[in-house]
Amino acid sequence: MFFSKLKENLKKTKEALDTKLSGVFNKNKEIDEIIDDIEEILILSDVGMTTSVKICNNVRNKIKFEKDKSEENLKNILKNEMVEILNKNNKDEVDNTFEKQVILIVGVNGVRKNYFNRKTC
Repeated sequence: MFFSKLKENLKKTKEALDTKLSGVFNKNKEIDEIIDDIEEILILSDVGMTTSVKICNNVRNKIKFEKDKSEENLKNILKNEMVEILNKNNKDEVDNTFEKQVILIVGVNGVRKNYFNRKTC
């Protein structure tokens, strides 16, 4: 039940993000303006300021060296950047020298994130 609710809410979030991003690409804008709009959408979608800026800066740097500056190529670069960040292994960042640790759990509103705190506190 928990995972079905999580999956349902994440699907809604994905669809909302897809709709917003599609709106950016439907307008006749310069690439820099499009990337600025994407950055704003990511920040407002709770991706986080640091991550959103990192994604968009990487996209800007990569598109500069591309011959193909089409919207489709820009979408592919954006997608690859986001997938790369999601695939990074952050296990090394956990400090195992202390007995107690704080772990941040991120999720969509209404999916009972507090469930995970019951056994760890």
